[in-house]
Amino acid sequence: MTKKLVKGQDVYIVPYDSRNKPFYAKVIGLGSKYITVSWLHYTENKFYISNWQHIGCRYDLYLSEEHYKETMAANKKRKEIYEYCSRNLHKLDYGQLCAVEVLIKEACEK
Repeated sequence: MTKKLVKGQDVYIVPYDSRNKPFYAKVIGLGSKYITVSWLHYTENKFYISNWQHIGCRYDLYLSEEHYKETMAANKKRKEIYEYCSRNLHKLDYGQLCAVEVLIKEACEK
């Protein structure tokens, strides 16, 4: 991840199970492999430091609720781009495909 976490920082945890509500937790430890957060059972409070994924694949970790919303919006745009491309790219010639490639790269960098 490009953004940095610090010990004591609040992070936003989103459970995969939609019956559970997202919540804030504090970063209580940053090791070489794991991020440890409060407010989860000690067997479930670790996330990989390399990609912020939960070790048990039950939660997502974000910097804040705003970061979560931005990520969801970006994922939605990527899905729309993918669906458009899968329906329409076969109609384009090589020059048009190159232009689309540039546009997609620019959109994904934002």
